[in-house]
Amino acid sequence: MRSRLLTRLRPGRGEEGYALLTVVAAIFVLTILATGALGYALNGVKGGKKDSDWNASLAAAQAGVDDFLAKVRADEGYWRKTPQYAVANPTAAASVDCANVALRVPISTNAPCGWNASTPVGWRNVGSSTTASFHYDVDVTSTQTNGMVKLTSTGRVGKVTRTVTSQVKRQGFGEFLYLSDYETIDPANRAVYASDAAAADAQRKCSQHYYEPDQTLSPPAAPRNASCPLISFSGNDRIDGPLHSNDTISISGSATFNGATTTSYPACAGKTGKPNCYINPPGISGTPSRSPTFRPVVSLPTTVAGLKSKTDATAENPGCLYTGPTRIVFTADGKMKVWSPYTRSVNAHCGRLSQLNNAAGAGEIIDVPTNSLIYVQDVPATEALPAAGACAPDSIAPKFPLTGDFNMVDVTWPVTTKVTHTKPSSKWRITTKKTYTEPAGADPATSVVTTTKDVTTDPGTAPADVVGTETHKPLGVEAQCRTGTAYVEGSLNGKVTLVADNSIIVADHLTYSDGHAAPSHTGHGQSVLGLIASNSVLVYHPITCRRGNVNADGVCTNGTNLARHTGTVFQDPKIHASILTLQHSIAVQAYQLGAPLGTLSIFGSMAQRFRGAVATGSGSTTSTGYQKGYSFDQNLKFDPPPHFLDPTSGGWGSTRYAEVTAAYAP
Repeated sequence: MRSRLLTRLRPGRGEEGYALLTVVAAIFVLTILATGALGYALNGVKGGKKDSDWNASLAAAQAGVDDFLAKVRADEGYWRKTPQYAVANPTAAASVDCANVALRVPISTNAPCGWNASTPVGWRNVGSSTTASFHYDVDVTSTQTNGMVKLTSTGRVGKVTRTVTSQVKRQGFGEFLYLSDYETIDPANRAVYASDAAAADAQRKCSQHYYEPDQTLSPPAAPRNASCPLISFSGNDRIDGPLHSNDTISISGSATFNGATTTSYPACAGKTGKPNCYINPPGISGTPSRSPTFRPVVSLPTTVAGLKSKTDATAENPGCLYTGPTRIVFTADGKMKVWSPYTRSVNAHCGRLSQLNNAAGAGEIIDVPTNSLIYVQDVPATEALPAAGACAPDSIAPKFPLTGDFNMVDVTWPVTTKVTHTKPSSKWRITTKKTYTEPAGADPATSVVTTTKDVTTDPGTAPADVVGTETHKPLGVEAQCRTGTAYVEGSLNGKVTLVADNSIIVADHLTYSDGHAAPSHTGHGQSVLGLIASNSVLVYHPITCRRGNVNADGVCTNGTNLARHTGTVFQDPKIHASILTLQHSIAVQAYQLGAPLGTLSIFGSMAQRFRGAVATGSGSTTSTGYQKGYSFDQNLKFDPPPHFLDPTSGGWGSTRYAEVTAAYAP
């Protein structure tokens, strides 16, 4: 049996060669398949590595964008420290950041850092990586015009490079000439809301936009409460720069908007023109020179908290902290005079207390804390002085406050009261005649107020004449002597921001010494000023009011312009600054009183919570206060005041990000 089985399994004679060929062929085919599989696997490894480098190089390019953003956020002027800026500005070559290898390029014109036409492109490693790096080029040809930097960043990993471009721009209040949150009268305007109760009621009802529901109705319904008037832009208004309102814009006449004009009125989204993007007051027509377009709400900060820390002695480049009402005069030599009678401690570089506290003196002269800030705080509750109420005349600095200024000081009138009784008809008449002696500077110096009252019962003998006094206490918060109010003026040589816990009062022309202001707009000035007030920024307008013209709320109804510390009234004031008010407005003190005083010229930017009033009048005629002449400082787009607050936390940001053809070979 076993023999037969072996015989069957054994190939027949002559078949041995065919079997051998089959085995060899099979081995050959398997070898080819194995070799192919190995090659495929090896190619897969190479492809995976290439894909990995491809993705990583894009991440490296983004790291370059992030690196540049970090630098401009830490140093607002960093874009001027690039070789590209030095090419166009020979004097800037010495300031190029030579230590940043990501900036290094072959360069021959105005070459900085010892670089030349043969200098190799510089690559900076991404973090601690030894394989990933980036290089960026900075196009600043339009930065001084539109505030935009075009950044081209290339990432490199292994033998792969990828390039992205990004528009880098500083986002802040320097983007606008004019910005407002609410297009309605400031509740702090005592010419409109005379009593404390009326002001508080307006603050409650009017701190919302026109398009938001009136919460006093049941159910609430838009528009905002009717007691909050919507202020209109008139045919006399000319805004030479970007304008934005978070509120609905009202047009009365043919207002001129010479810049981007936007509103957060929800109906305007995706639309233009009336009634979606602006409205007219009832019964009044008007078309602006350009229709607003929609933009989301630009949120204003609500507090200056945090800025005070910049004055700490341990802070980098510390500023100056003063307490209570403080007067500051900038001078063109880069210095400033300061009076601050209630400051009790100060950094060494901010003045001597013996001079600061001397309200009758010439003021302490110190260097402007350039690239820093000046902070004027409220008097701490732990300090006994000064007493509550208005400051006495000359108690802050010579002629500050000014004697007889109805805005700022307690005004006391000597008064003689004479009462007479007569019977001109069937009734007796009681006549009360009050003769007031007015403060210095009043015209006329004496006023008489006469009142009569008829009675049916004989009043008897009239009382004897009474000689006494009556006192008016100013209503404005800025008059209170325990608040951090700053009086400022002069010619600034430097870069500084002035911050006040209360209000800032511009007491005379406030300009840049290097003259880069309107109308020429030529060159980049070396000076920049920020004004940030928790309450308001006000143009100084001292007024004297005769007692016979004070209403029941203590508000003057007729007054005369009062000569200031300069010996003149404030005619055609000029202000160069970026202005921000957190709770109230940019306005003129007692704007509704006195003869007109010309044109208020502001060169810079303006951002305010409520609309501030600067004049009264009709049509093209100004009855009191100032006409408006506002011009945009283009420099603020890229060179804001130091430590200036932003509407958002963004600061410098990146927009219009896109990948382009690789700028450099691996």
